[in-house]
Amino acid sequence: MATKELNVSILGMGFMGQAHLLAWRQVPSVSIQLIVDHTAEAARTKAEFWNVPRWTDDWQQAVCDPSIDIIDNCLPNALHLAVLQACWARGVPLYTEKPLVGSFQ
Repeated sequence: MATKELNVSILGMGFMGQAHLLAWRQVPSVSIQLIVDHTAEAARTKAEFWNVPRWTDDWQQAVCDPSIDIIDNCLPNALHLAVLQACWARGVPLYTEKPLVGSFQ
């Protein structure tokens, strides 16, 4: 039985985003399809460097993209709750290693 290729979008292409990209590339049947960075120019430059087909400076575009199977959140901590809520609302699987919220209140 053939395994479905999973399309991943990485949000945030700083040091950790690039480390995650390298890790995802070691996983069979995973394809990095879209990266998000803080400006369109930074996203385009990194997409070209890493040979990723699509890029944007809008993380919401990645979360709403029906071709993306997994969102990998490497954005700054202050944006984690918004990304979590958007992924939850759309039913998109989210991978994140940092805090999901700033407090428990």
